[in-house]
Amino acid sequence: MLESLERTSYRNYEIVVIDNGSDDAETIRYLGSLRHRVLAIPNPNGRFNYAYIHNEAVKRIDSEYVLFLNNDTVALKPEWLSQMVGYAHRKEQARRARLLFPDGRIQHAGITHGFYKGMQAFL
Repeated sequence: MLESLERTSYRNYEIVVIDNGSDDAETIRYLGSLRHRVLAIPNPNGRFNYAYIHNEAVKRIDSEYVLFLNNDTVALKPEWLSQMVGYAHRKEQARRARLLFPDGRIQHAGITHGFYKGMQAFL
């Protein structure tokens, strides 16, 4: 999956992988083979906590923008990250991308929070 993210036309980025305590030997080998930084952030009290893991990751990443993607995300077009960064520059709105299942069905249609010229806008 990381290969599709690396095919972006945007160049000023860093991929950071979050490992929340993998114990599977194959996964550990895979993480060790990556040329990207891997942050080890164990689950608090041995229980999975999505928000905690991501909040801890943000504390360890020095970047103006942070984009969280699940491990099954595949970028479809090279300009995907340029577009996301462009949207992030718009201070009046927060956006989410449209996510598709592998068969092309929509998993999440994306949403825009905030008002633009007095109207709620949706992607």
